[in-house]
Amino acid sequence: MNEGLTPREHVELRESIVAGVGRLRAARARRSRILAGAAAAAAVAVVVAGVAITASMPPTRTTPVETIAPSPSTSMLPSPSLSPSPSPSASASPTSSTSPTIAFGDECAAAVDLAELSSAAQASASLPSRAASVAVRTLGGLQCGWPLSDGTNVEMSILPSSVVPESFRNKYADTVCEGYQYDGSGCRRAFESGATWTLVTASSILQEDNDADEQATRDRLDAVIPVFQAATAGAVTPSPAPRTAAWWQPITCDELKSRIPLADILGTASYEDGYPSGFGTDVPDEIARAAGLGDVCRWYGFTDAGEMNALIVNVYPGAAWDWDRIAANAGRGGVAPTTVEVEGAVAAVTGLGAVRPTSHYLWATDGVNVVSVLEAPDVVSTTVSVMAALRSGSREESRNSP
Repeated sequence: MNEGLTPREHVELRESIVAGVGRLRAARARRSRILAGAAAAAAVAVVVAGVAITASMPPTRTTPVETIAPSPSTSMLPSPSLSPSPSPSASASPTSSTSPTIAFGDECAAAVDLAELSSAAQASASLPSRAASVAVRTLGGLQCGWPLSDGTNVEMSILPSSVVPESFRNKYADTVCEGYQYDGSGCRRAFESGATWTLVTASSILQEDNDADEQATRDRLDAVIPVFQAATAGAVTPSPAPRTAAWWQPITCDELKSRIPLADILGTASYEDGYPSGFGTDVPDEIARAAGLGDVCRWYGFTDAGEMNALIVNVYPGAAWDWDRIAANAGRGGVAPTTVEVEGAVAAVTGLGAVRPTSHYLWATDGVNVVSVLEAPDVVSTTVSVMAALRSGSREESRNSP
């Protein structure tokens, strides 16, 4: 959604892009090259998701779930409806989802004073952009990026301490200089204030040869962290949206694949896991996935005619509280999305320009949960199948729970 290019864009995926990620470096740019097998497809645009849109790490959960074959109504794939007509059910706003508490009123501009940040960074800071993915926001997370006049940026990610795994706490207790997102790099360190965990990142300051000046980047990080510590000390403590029984249960990509007619969707039984271009994630989205939010599944294959078809599914349990913002920001290239009826959804929007400019995206909610479906030749019928699979997984998980 910004979520996350790019399919930002993140996805869902436009939401995953963190604003002002550092300059692309030639050494890392090689990661964006399309795999050799996809080179045969005409005009495949390499777009990066974030958050996150962002959404590149496959689920690792392996909870056994009974395979449920799709019903005839969900496995039939009618001709794509690319210009759906608005309907009352498609435009209704969901009301049954619980909301998180987000620091600074969910407003990056309220976090720190630009003059103070500029003085600390020794470079003029511009107005910040908000870039948290749907999954991170549902955890109560806020991600902000401040572009600096020297072409770098400073980023802040705030989450409730209760949702941050110990491994992340330990890793970022001291300064870590690393690559992140897709082609970003920089130095980062986290601190805790009460029940709030904050990760601050200074993107790499480059030398004349375009190599990162690590010491200068570390010095900037040390200088700006006190500004964020002072800001968060008086901020509202964030908290995740309360989980309810209506939230979709975690599902692995293999489980989802077994419940949907994937070969029919892609027009070929010869498909592969993944997608023939690179995607990047960052710490907040990795934390969200560890909590069972924002999982992503990807498949692609080539038809007998040599056309590449793909499917990207992003799952956001409990995210319907954010639906109005999701729907309003789903459009690409300034073109507003179109409302559409989807069986099993109380609201859905679709439009052109998912990962490839000529492919479609669809966001849908059942009033509690949210899913995004990208790239499928027929996003409407595919979403019906996917939502039925997610519902069946939740029922089975509940049935097996003690």
